[in-house]
Amino acid sequence: FRMIGRNGYHLMTLPWIGSNPEQRPRIEVYLKSLREAGYSEDDHDVFVMYPAYVGEDDRQARGDVEEAWHRWREFALDEVRLDPARAPMVPKIYERLAYDAMVQDSRAVFGGPETCIEHLRLIRDVVGPTHIGLCFHLGGLEQKKVLASMERFSRYVAPAF
Repeated sequence: FRMIGRNGYHLMTLPWIGSNPEQRPRIEVYLKSLREAGYSEDDHDVFVMYPAYVGEDDRQARGDVEEAWHRWREFALDEVRLDPARAPMVPKIYERLAYDAMVQDSRAVFGGPETCIEHLRLIRDVVGPTHIGLCFHLGGLEQKKVLASMERFSRYVAPAF
């Protein structure tokens, strides 16, 4: 975060990997580094990215996306070479990235429209990004479900912001 700020780059971070409260101090380091290097915060973006699925309600969202989320989790952990046979902390990481934990901590924007609005308000207020990106297509989720989720987002969630 310090190096990115010192170099005057825009920031992109993935708070769903850690936690939203952990991200704000890191973003403050970035912003302080920008200022110290002579850059203006007003000219720099803080972009955060979260997995998202907007269902008709929380139950339907879970039914549609939980399996796809767990496939995406497997892919992400495989990319960083977290092999349960070699790394004793992997079960804790799997638990931390489980559907319930992600939703409870607003590290995934999963749920019905009202729940997704709550997640995004928390992200806005706690993390303080200038931009929030949402990844609707994850874990091999069927395109018709992805498109329906995006439609519900644009119709019911986005207007709240």
